Amino acid sequence: MDPVTGNASIIGNTGQWNMKGLSQAGPGQTIYACTEDRLYTLNPISGYATAVGGYFGIGGGMACLATDSADNTLYGININTDMLYTINTSTGSATQVGPLGFELNYSTLDCAFDQDNGSLFLATPDFTSALFWIDTASGKAYKVGNFPSGTQMTGFALPFGPPEAPVAFIAEGGNLDWEPVYRASSYKVYGSATPDGGFSLLDTTTDTNWSDPTFPQSRRFYRVTASN
Repeated sequence: MDPVTGNASIIGNTGQWNMKGLSQAGPGQTIYACTEDRLYTLNPISGYATAVGGYFGIGGGMACLATDSADNTLYGININTDMLYTINTSTGSATQVGPLGFELNYSTLDCAFDQDNGSLFLATPDFTSALFWIDTASGKAYKVGNFPSGTQMTGFALPFGPPEAPVAFIAEGGNLDWEPVYRASSYKVYGSATPDGGFSLLDTTTDTNWSDPTFPQSRRFYRVTASN
């Protein structure tokens, strides 16, 4: 799915019906998916699902997955027990962390891990229709806030990591411009008299262009970075 346009392209059939959750620790890492009673891995080329194993002892009801990339812990939330679990990625076995503290009535909820801040979040639809922060030590869920009335939040993901570096172009008069970078909230412009060192911060801007007030100089090299 293109995060800028929202356009989606089909990768392939998983071979399983009623997939509930999807999680990946980061680019190039194993993609995990779940049905209510079993953990799977997904082939990123074909989309085909390979069973890892059942959750053992809790039956069905697993509704969503989220991975903490710091220690590769896979979390799952079960709508039958209203509890948070950790899931063994080698066997599929689930270990109870603790109760969320409220009743989950729908299987269309989703959870995601904020890798930048080490936090687990849960989004619920329908009458609860809210975002929750989950204490991964106890399983207890705390409401962050309600979604707008009528919102049916059935899936979400949290981007993480630094945004990619913009490619800057310089024109006559010391004018720099670059294409906007996804997730960037501002840009820092650096300057140096040499191309391989000694860069100092010249300015910070939210625009995608910048003009050097000291231009012209005998020689000036620029570097632009994106920040979020």
